[in-house]
Amino acid sequence: MDSQVPDDIPLNLIQVHMGGVSTTLADSAFHTSTGTLRETGPNTDTFAATFKIPRQIDGFPVELGSTLEFTFGDNSQQIPSESSIFVTIGTANYQNTAPVMAPSVSVPRSITVQTTNTYGTSVNFLNSTVLQGLVGPVCYPSSGSLFPIGTTTVTCSAISPEGNSVLKSFPVTVNKKARLYLIG
Repeated sequence: MDSQVPDDIPLNLIQVHMGGVSTTLADSAFHTSTGTLRETGPNTDTFAATFKIPRQIDGFPVELGSTLEFTFGDNSQQIPSESSIFVTIGTANYQNTAPVMAPSVSVPRSITVQTTNTYGTSVNFLNSTVLQGLVGPVCYPSSGSLFPIGTTTVTCSAISPEGNSVLKSFPVTVNKKARLYLIG
């Protein structure tokens, strides 16, 4: 989208993903002030828009720790490209007033694993009790991903045994375990 004048990207071309939920930035829940992302100047390749993060997307609450992915695919060039920005919700002033979700399954609150690897470890949680009773969970980050040392919030969308759409978030904590060497 290079030109000598600032370009606009229609908001309906900006995909928004949260777990298994997808919409576009044109969704009225975002309360945007304009219908486009506006380039900040000629050929800057930096676009801006002002909008509010909604309390829910397609009926799924946006909670502290939720991660939203904003994606744009530029097919206007000979070699198409895609850009993504990830935003994790959480500030000291945020008040979570999302509506109560439909009945769901009670699950353990967290997963903690140990590793000797300084980069983290792969964590598989699809067969754990953390998602017990949920049908077809779609999680971000996905089960089997490399989780760094520290705590990462996982958000999953799924169907409860009652047939309701549910959204579950839980922390995965990876602790560094010291290696012991025996000299003998």
